[in-house]
Amino acid sequence: MIDPASLPPCVFLAGPTASGKTTLAVELALRLGAEVVSADSMLVYRHLDVGTAKPTREQMRGVVHHLIDVVDPDEQYDAARFRDEALEVLSALASRRVPAVVAGGTGLYLRALRSGLAEAPPADPEYRALLERRAAEEGTDVLHAELASVDPETAEVVHPNDLVRIQRALEIHRMTGRRASDVRREHGFRPSGLRVLYIVLDIPGETLRERIRTRAKAMVEAGLVDEVSRVMELGYGPDLRPLAALNYRHAVAHLRGEYDLEGMLERMENETWQFSRRQRRWFRSEEGVLHVEPDADAVLPLIEEHLERRPV
Repeated sequence: MIDPASLPPCVFLAGPTASGKTTLAVELALRLGAEVVSADSMLVYRHLDVGTAKPTREQMRGVVHHLIDVVDPDEQYDAARFRDEALEVLSALASRRVPAVVAGGTGLYLRALRSGLAEAPPADPEYRALLERRAAEEGTDVLHAELASVDPETAEVVHPNDLVRIQRALEIHRMTGRRASDVRREHGFRPSGLRVLYIVLDIPGETLRERIRTRAKAMVEAGLVDEVSRVMELGYGPDLRPLAALNYRHAVAHLRGEYDLEGMLERMENETWQFSRRQRRWFRSEEGVLHVEPDADAVLPLIEEHLERRPV
């Protein structure tokens, strides 16, 4: 097992969706001679490129990116697996003396990497299967409402369509009688020894919403609907977690004839805006975070100073 304290300093670059993380991470990596470690729960999936805003080869500009396209859409991937694989990547980069920029908007992944995971009861397959059946019959929003009744704090940061995290929170409550939010709080997500400069991009809400609107249109023009059709032709059903996620679920609904392209685009914009607000609340709750504008010239000196630090 890799000891995070044995690793050299690294940089976390986070922020809400459409805040400019990809562009800034690449620019910083080019200036630092670094490689990027993705901390995005959707970029791990193969075949899902347009709707996840996965960086293209051109956008990467020759910078090596890790933990992108590592699983198929029907494979499970969670914060624990991310932490293990990210630590392996960071260790490999350290052996080559290559700096790391860990970039992404999945706050739980970044928290797990920085501070470890709270101890919680093991999975209950029978109960999970029951919740999956209920989700299929009643809808995940019903389960999310149940979660809100027993653990409103967790429900606030978990999307109503995120069945995996809803299941886990309800499972913890059922097995322990305690709220998942309390379990996490008691763990405290204490520093694991990994030396992190945690940067969160902060841009005005009006600017962010315009970026979200522009990107949603770009996704539709780039072939989001065709991408979903191709994925489903490969045999992946619309009930899979990634196809029920942001952007994809509306493309699936459009293919089913539930609404036209204009209606799909409107729903994508609105849901992504609400998602970005939850992300911003999450990052505001994190300790030891530096909120900055997405400006490489402004943050580069801070990063260079951090990376030059050595254990006392």
